[in-house]
Amino acid sequence: MWSPGSKFRTSLGLTVALGIGLSGAPAWPCTAFLAEINGSPFVGKSYDWDLSQGLVLVNKRGVQKAAMVFNSGDKPATWTSKYLSVTFNQYGREFPNGGMNEAGLVVEILLLGDTRYPSADARPALNELQWIQYQLDNFASVKEALAVADTLRISPAHAKAHYFMCDDAENCATLEYLEGKLLVHGGAELPLKVLTNNPYAESLKYAYKFKGLGGSEKLKPGTGSLERFARTAAAVANAPEVEKPLDQAFKLLDAVSVGPRSVWNLVYEPREGRISFRTRKEGHVKTIDLSRLDGDCTKPAVMLSIDHAAEGNVTSTFEPYDSAANAKLVKSTVTKSARNLPPQVVKKIAAYPETFPCTESGK
Repeated sequence: MWSPGSKFRTSLGLTVALGIGLSGAPAWPCTAFLAEINGSPFVGKSYDWDLSQGLVLVNKRGVQKAAMVFNSGDKPATWTSKYLSVTFNQYGREFPNGGMNEAGLVVEILLLGDTRYPSADARPALNELQWIQYQLDNFASVKEALAVADTLRISPAHAKAHYFMCDDAENCATLEYLEGKLLVHGGAELPLKVLTNNPYAESLKYAYKFKGLGGSEKLKPGTGSLERFARTAAAVANAPEVEKPLDQAFKLLDAVSVGPRSVWNLVYEPREGRISFRTRKEGHVKTIDLSRLDGDCTKPAVMLSIDHAAEGNVTSTFEPYDSAANAKLVKSTVTKSARNLPPQVVKKIAAYPETFPCTESGK
């Protein structure tokens, strides 16, 4: 989820040219939604991309953090994590593609080519992936997150993206940066709890043309962002009562996944504190119970390969965090699409999470 061509200065004092590929690449599609099935909320995400590897990480409470920023002059945001979370990371620990915390807040990222982030200013800054970790570390609800959303600035590295956020009360919001300003859709302004790869307002206008969504036209097939938005919205609106609601959530993902490009399917149950997932490589459904995970940061961090071969509940299958495995992931995903990225910078990105101290509040 990174793109090329930026000069960046990390908080570690390195200035390099970053070339990580989105610019000029095909716009891989992704889809996120909230569906109420049998009276409970299920948040689904189809991650459609050309890289499939990743780590599932347990992020602890009470960890003091400082953002890794990528532009000279940025003031890194600083915070101490309040909530345990589970995240799905493709570019290394602390840079998640999405996840859920123990309070039931879910945050996911999707590409948006129309994105234009704010110009540099005095606000504390984070990169576009660490922004997700910040939300999960600090907030229990969408309302809490939105209350301070504009007090921070995304300083990208430079993926053009927008965000889908939901909580255990079925409150959802989309957050987009258009023309340099944060635009939020939530509450009554988010009548369809779906997000793909067009601005939300544009997607909503398109969807209202179709049957089941207020219009008269027949839903269209295809993998385009607008077509997927409309089909997902119609499917979510008509989600049936079923004997196995989790299976139904995965069926909704099946309907919008884009063949071999659909590398991860994720289903969050914010009210139950559960996450289920499957991958293209390892099709078995795995489930994690957040209530059974240890959030004490004085104890070793844990992780799981996203392609672990286990099936069913994998909460007890997590292994001690391995910095070498994180470094291997970073080297694989970052350098595959980077241009002339110095090896020492890759090492700094991989080692960056180990600079964070644990506090007593983590117990």
